Amino acid sequence: MKKYTKSYKHAQIKRELEVKGLVINNYPSISISIFSNIISNVSLKDFLSKLSDEEKNKIGELEIYVKSKFSNHKGRITKIVGKLVGLREKLLALSSDSSMKEVIGKAGDDEIVVEILDERNKRTYEYIESALILIIKPSYALDVKNKLGIKEEWNKLFDSLKIKPQERKKILDDILKILESNKFPIKSSKFNSKDYPKLFKTSKDIPFEAKVRTKSKVFDRVKDKIIENLREGGLYKRNEKFDSNPLKITIIDGIEKNKKDYLNKILDLLKSLKFECQILDKIELKKDVIYDNSKLHSELEKIVKQSEKPDIFLAFFPTKDLYYNFKKITLKEQIASQVILEKTINNEYAIDNIVLGILGKTGNIPFVLAKPLEIVDYIIGIDIGREKKKRLAGSQSVPAIVRIYSNNGEFFEYYIDLLSIEGETLTINAIRDIFPASIFENKGVIIHRDGRFPASEKEAFLNWAKEISAKFYLVEIIKTGSPRIYLSSQEDITSPDVGTTFLLNDKEAKEAFIITSSSKIGTPLPLHIRIDRESDFNINDAIYSILSMRLLHYGSSILPRLPVTIHYANKIANMLLKGVKPKNLKGKDLYWL
Repeated sequence: MKKYTKSYKHAQIKRELEVKGLVINNYPSISISIFSNIISNVSLKDFLSKLSDEEKNKIGELEIYVKSKFSNHKGRITKIVGKLVGLREKLLALSSDSSMKEVIGKAGDDEIVVEILDERNKRTYEYIESALILIIKPSYALDVKNKLGIKEEWNKLFDSLKIKPQERKKILDDILKILESNKFPIKSSKFNSKDYPKLFKTSKDIPFEAKVRTKSKVFDRVKDKIIENLREGGLYKRNEKFDSNPLKITIIDGIEKNKKDYLNKILDLLKSLKFECQILDKIELKKDVIYDNSKLHSELEKIVKQSEKPDIFLAFFPTKDLYYNFKKITLKEQIASQVILEKTINNEYAIDNIVLGILGKTGNIPFVLAKPLEIVDYIIGIDIGREKKKRLAGSQSVPAIVRIYSNNGEFFEYYIDLLSIEGETLTINAIRDIFPASIFENKGVIIHRDGRFPASEKEAFLNWAKEISAKFYLVEIIKTGSPRIYLSSQEDITSPDVGTTFLLNDKEAKEAFIITSSSKIGTPLPLHIRIDRESDFNINDAIYSILSMRLLHYGSSILPRLPVTIHYANKIANMLLKGVKPKNLKGKDLYWL
């Protein structure tokens, strides 16, 4: 794959392969996936040397990703463990790789050891800094990008991450030629809709339409303008509070750029949706406060606690570095907040998204599904934040995040709990806490899981459902590792439409790859979905539930790749692990938007 590497001044775009075994229509098969990483030319050692002591102590909040030099193992740095002296024997004993052992053995005593979290299996590992390569992510804060020297060339790097379908296919063809030339026992023909028509579906086959409902109007969530339809049809459900009271807003200004016109456009748009706005206060943050973390935290805490309680704080900040700090303070005081970054000012397109976010965070429901999922009463998303914190021997404390929606997609409730689990699975007691009989008895429930259900956990869910006479339909949604799907014609190779699905079996399929996003440049990564093989649940209903629940994201007019049941799951889990959580661990406001 070296010949496909693209080099820039401060980083490289590296293409890598992932090969997986699959059984498709009872044929042993392999999927070959190509993915890209931006690899920094700055060593981890040099990067760490540029961090202040405070940044090193909070390195987990920087969300820095790394990759082993000796394998495909990668993850996010959660903390600096210490220096190699005193840890060398431990690391040598844990390592089974001879190259890794050699590096550990030769490294100096002052070399730094970091802990990384593998976000696939949720386990943590310890590495010395010289055994790791820095991976650059689009989510990195501006200050981190500056330390890596990539600020000026970022746009080029980001665009190079995306591989066009034609380019991706050419790479795959080259790989197949190599396999064939080495007499690898593989039939190089690919699964296609001409030879295997029953394995492929489109959104029309499900059937699925991207229709949502306001109070008095149905519109297409993809093709039609959201704000225009909300203006004409009214919100599906307004917070009753605003029928007779204005939307009270406190402005926190942390940027020098003039934002008066931009703010007025936001207020005018809210007014056009029949929300009268009242500005309670405008508070300016001094420049010396903004760039001093200790001063900033105390100043924001003082503002939030002492101000007249608004319905929402509207904060203008220079960078997203202040986001979690501010969110933590406002959630503690049970007040919604909307952050607008300086780079967003003058971006007219973002105004609609900001207004949608304000509506969602203040207890309004802009729209729901035009066609409810009639086979169930609820659709639920669950994610377990497995970055564990020890409590007692044999048990772990982990945050469970549950989001409950009615079958028409109306948000019902979120539920957060710190659960004591054994090993890697939820116990029956934890499941009873999350899914109380008072709500779920005799109900039909689709449960979207961010990742896989461990076998014992799946059994516990089904046993609890039986005990309360409920029907639990378990749907695993695996975000990574799927092979791509292509749309081929005589003229070109392009990306298929959203809703295009490849089944792994054309008889009673229980597993599929589904396209849930579009791309003008790259090739969308399908979601890998699996349902219980013993269940009478139909794969079409699982697919419909995922496509439908994507439509209900109120944080942006652009549809997310994931259904709202698990969208932002990692973000919410990371916030919880950093102590950023609402005062009430059960509620009806979409605080994570």
